Amino acid sequence: MKLPSKLAVTLALALPALASGIEIDIYWMPEAENHFTFLVGDREVGRCSGRAPQDVNSLPATCSFDLPQGATSLTVRGRYTARNWNPKTDKISVRSVSGERTFRLRDGASITRPLLDRQLPVAERWRRAVEAERALAAAYGGIPRLALGKPVPKSALEAAEKRLGFALPSGYREMLATVGPVALGDHSVPSPENLENAERTILQRWSYGESGTPAWLTPAVHDRLQRSVILFFEEGDGVGAQLFLAPPNGTCGNSYATVFFHEGRLARAMGELAADRLTCQAFEEAIARQAGRLLVAEHEVDLREATGELILATDATRPRLLLDYNFGPDGEFLVDFVSP
Repeated sequence: MKLPSKLAVTLALALPALASGIEIDIYWMPEAENHFTFLVGDREVGRCSGRAPQDVNSLPATCSFDLPQGATSLTVRGRYTARNWNPKTDKISVRSVSGERTFRLRDGASITRPLLDRQLPVAERWRRAVEAERALAAAYGGIPRLALGKPVPKSALEAAEKRLGFALPSGYREMLATVGPVALGDHSVPSPENLENAERTILQRWSYGESGTPAWLTPAVHDRLQRSVILFFEEGDGVGAQLFLAPPNGTCGNSYATVFFHEGRLARAMGELAADRLTCQAFEEAIARQAGRLLVAEHEVDLREATGELILATDATRPRLLLDYNFGPDGEFLVDFVSP
């Protein structure tokens, strides 16, 4: 099904003293115009409207606007047309509804902000993040996920580099020497004794070599994987990985190049690796952003269930939410925010 390449989206007026931008993903329906207004208190901060063509089921769009500093609530007001299955009639109903709903907000930047503060020593960044996450969890009866390991000796890092055949990123060496391997629930920065080149990790640990040589393992990919190491694993619906390609390389010259990918997009990531379409980002920044993103996501569902609040990391990343809209059996205005 072919979708249009662009969609006109009406965006909003900004308020002064803004802390962060926010992005709202929406799937427009084709039945009628859909209009949403976003408010903080009684002040409008954003508007979005759109409609999918009649020949598609829905059309994705993103609305961007700014949140004022210290915002503690976000109200969605709108009128939209949606489809819903009626279990009584076993038919799809189409109905236009209007109304509004207010969501309480909690800022997770107390966790993510110190991780990106280059004025702080590495150990202090992670110590403050641990303290902030524990405070957040205690505030609503949640479970902390962030755990620091024990500092590793220089000899362990040198042994890993000898085994790999190339130097490790300086940020990884500093992290492991000061706070040790970091775990965020099931996600983790591996310890040096567990490091191997990225090709062995993917083919052996992830078992992609059990059925023979994968089609994506071209000579160019093989060469780069031999000089790469995965220094962060995201465990979830499949494995995610932050891969670092040692210098010299075609993307960053004499600095490490990096890419984060999910195993479901492995072939595409290997194509980007072969084409030198990576990112020039230091280890400490890449891992801090991954950690901040995952820590907020880890608390999102639990906090919603406990207090009804949405958690946003306004200072570290650009928050992103998916607006889901529908109507109930009696035509109620039903909007909700879910993870995109």
